[in-house]
This record gives sequence, structure tokens and C-alpha cells, in this order.
Amino acid sequence: MKFSSDFLRQSVRSRWNYVKVMLSFYGRFKVTLEISAMSCYFYIMIKRKISEGLSQKYKSRICHLDMHFQNIMIPLEGGSKMKIIEKIFDSVLLLQPDGREDSRGTMQVFFNEKTMVGLSVDFKITEQRIYRIPKRHTFFGIHYQTPEASKGKLISVVQGKALDYIVDLRPNSKTYKQYKSFELNAGAPLIVFIPAGFGHGFLTLEDNTIQFFALDADLDKNSSGIVNYKDPEIGLKLPVEDIIISDYDKNAD
Repeated sequence: MKFSSDFLRQSVRSRWNYVKVMLSFYGRFKVTLEISAMSCYFYIMIKRKISEGLSQKYKSRICHLDMHFQNIMIPLEGGSKMKIIEKIFDSVLLLQPDGREDSRGTMQVFFNEKTMVGLSVDFKITEQRIYRIPKRHTFFGIHYQTPEASKGKLISVVQGKALDYIVDLRPNSKTYKQYKSFELNAGAPLIVFIPAGFGHGFLTLEDNTIQFFALDADLDKNSSGIVNYKDPEIGLKLPVEDIIISDYDKNAD
């Protein structure tokens, strides 16, 4: 059973009433909602109204709507379809980028400011870098940005494969100096948003790995720092011993 947008507009007096009518239809008839700009619009409205006293009977239907819309782009928001795959230490975001594939090849959107705002991330790129790393087992880290000068950075692998390490360096955190690692693979691209205050390490697993790197502050002594990857309090474990590492990283305090 479907209801047109025109019918619903004529049945209600305000946008919020429109939202509630759509929810009522959904709950009563288990309506399969038309994937349209208007259905996307009322979904956005619902999410925004939850904190404004939405009644319990409507709240109980939000989970169904989330499942219905989880794979839909919302062009009215002006951003790309990017998913949070995992939250690490409640702040670091592992993201799946928007993209498509056709006979010409593939495309991924690695950054969209409106999408990041929608994910509650205040981040504007001021500098982008491409690291071409010819040898596997090359290690970078542990580097971090200071909260006073930077919001953080974005990391991804666009060719090859690597292990990414996240270290909680926030002194007042319950997980201070704990770390987590995961694989970044160009074959299944992911993006990591690393807020200031977290350390980052990176180990290539294949020759000719290429890393995409973006940040919102110049990399200098006022905005960044380094911790030795052998810090015993961190206990970072690498899967290999024959790493290639710079003197800057090797001799860090």
C-alpha cells in the first residue's frame, strides 16, 4: 500500500504533522515507503525531532525506518552516503566511503564536508598528502595532533594494504595508552578519522602501498607530536621485526 506525497500534503497542515502521519501509516499498515526526495525529507525530519519530545509510539518505529533508509542516499542533506563502520575509543571513526562502479571503473568519495557535519565531525581539510611507499613493512608512528591546534586527520589506503594503529593518548581517558589495530585495504576502501589527542601508526603490508592523508592544520611542532612506538606502557606489537623506519620515529622519546 502506497500513499503519494500530494495526498499527504493535503492531509496535514504542517511539515511536522506530515512526518507524524507518515509514521502512523508506516506503523498501521507496514507501508513500503516510496524512495523519493520527500520520503528522505520526512526521515530527516524524524531524526531531528526525536530530541524535541517525540512520543514513545513514534520512537518505537525509528528502528524500522533506520533499517529502511540505511542504504539510501539523502540528497536533501547535500552530502554523500558514508557509513560509520566502527567507533574506536568512542571518538575515532572507521568510515566506509560512498562510491560506485561501472564499465569505466570505480569511484569513491573520500571527503564531503556536509557529510562530516552530519556525522558530528568538525573537520575542514587544509592540506592533503599522498604517500607512495615502495617497500612493505615500512612503519610510521606514533604521531599525533594537539587539540589546541588541530581537529584531527583522515587516513586511507588507495593502493596496496597496511595495518593501521590507533593509540589513545588522552591523559584523562580510561583507555589511556591502549591501542587498537585494523587493516586498511585498497580493495575494500575504508577511511579513518583520527581526532587530535590520538596517536597513529601505519605499517605497510604490500610493496607500492599508497596512503591518502588529509589534515586541518600545518604539520609543525605547534600542531603535532610523536611517541616512540616501543613505549612499554603502550606495548604496541608489530607482526614483523624487519621494519623500515625513519630515524625521527626510531629515536622519538
